[in-house]
Amino acid sequence: MAQGWSFAGQRVEFRAALPAGKLVVLAPPAKVVLHEVKLSQEGEWSVPVAGQPLKVVRKRKGLTPVIEVFAPGGTMLPPADRHVAPRPAPAGSLCPANQAPAIAACARCGTFICQACAGADLTHCASCFGTLHEAAQKNAAAMAYFAPVIVFGIMGGLLGGVFGALAGGAAVAIAKRTENKVVKIGAAVGLYALAAILWIVVAVLLRG
Repeated sequence: MAQGWSFAGQRVEFRAALPAGKLVVLAPPAKVVLHEVKLSQEGEWSVPVAGQPLKVVRKRKGLTPVIEVFAPGGTMLPPADRHVAPRPAPAGSLCPANQAPAIAACARCGTFICQACAGADLTHCASCFGTLHEAAQKNAAAMAYFAPVIVFGIMGGLLGGVFGALAGGAAVAIAKRTENKVVKIGAAVGLYALAAILWIVVAVLLRG
C-alpha cells in the first residue's frame, strides 16, 4: 500500500521517482494529480493541499529516512494506508461542543464538528484525531525494533534476512502492545538472539 496522508478531503502520497521519490497531491476518488514535489534524501518542503500549505520534513531516523507531514498549525498528521475523506454534515447541523455550524461529521465517530473543534486533518474530531495521532506515534516508535533486520540481511544473506525479518516482525508486534520499555528491549534482544542461533544452525546443516 502507498504511504500517504489525508487532509481536508485530499490525499498526499509518496511515490517512487528519481532521485529520492516524490509526493503527489491527489483529488479522490478519481485520484487526479493536482500537484507534485520531488524529494531529496533529507530536507523540508511546503506542499499545497486543499488550499493550505502543509510542511513536509524528510529526515534520517536510524538507517532509513522517514517522511513527516505537518498541518498548518504545526501538528503532525498521522499516515493512513487508505484515503480518509470528511463526511459532509447535513445542512443546518450544529457542532454539539460549540453550537456552531458543523463543517463535517467525524470520519471515525460521526460527531458533528465545526472549524474550531476539528482535528488538525479537518476530517476527524479533535478526540479521534488525538487517538489516531497517538497510535501513529506508537507504531512509528515500534518500527525501530525492526532495524536490526538490515544487519541480518547484510551478514546472513537471504537466510539471515528471513530469520531476522521473522524476529523483527515479532519484536514490532510486542512493542505495539506494551508501554514497558524493558519488555520491549528484552523481547527484541531475545528474539534476535534466537534468530541468530537458528540461522547458524540451519546454515551449518545446509553446508553439511
